[in-house]
Amino acid sequence: MSKIQSIVKPDILPIIERAGVILKKQGSVYKGLCPLHEERTPSFQVNSETQLFRCWGCGESGDVVTFVQKFYRIDFKKAIEILGISRTKALPSNPREIKKRDLLKNFRTWESVYLGELSDRYREIQAKTRDLITMEQVGVVSALFHELPIAEYHLDILSNGDDELKYELYRSIIKNEK
Repeated sequence: MSKIQSIVKPDILPIIERAGVILKKQGSVYKGLCPLHEERTPSFQVNSETQLFRCWGCGESGDVVTFVQKFYRIDFKKAIEILGISRTKALPSNPREIKKRDLLKNFRTWESVYLGELSDRYREIQAKTRDLITMEQVGVVSALFHELPIAEYHLDILSNGDDELKYELYRSIIKNEK
């Protein structure tokens, strides 16, 4: 079987999030505070489709390799080593391998999107339940109290769980959506 020579770069979103950047989806991009300079207003954007980042505050931009270089202040060679990129690595043309890679990419995309949506929902629930005074107000938002432990549990798995736990959560949610 023939192999396609290509350099495979990891998805930029998880790399940036592992660097401690909290990204929030806004339209087709993810936004957050730039880790390359100090700022109070988010000017850092990541496009998951193009796999590029850009900071409108400091002007830095590029791909996942550039981000790792800038963030860790290292050279190109060290950045590709950290990312596990090899110039000799080839993408197999085996249909099973291609399908496996596509499934993994879909899972990672779901993981990132679900974490963002869940974080937003959790903050929304907390905001609505924080200032309750009367029992009538509690009755109006009582359904939210049932959502809170589930949201906390899912957030814990996505933030602290291993890939196996995350995949089990993914399968259970996908199964319940059907």
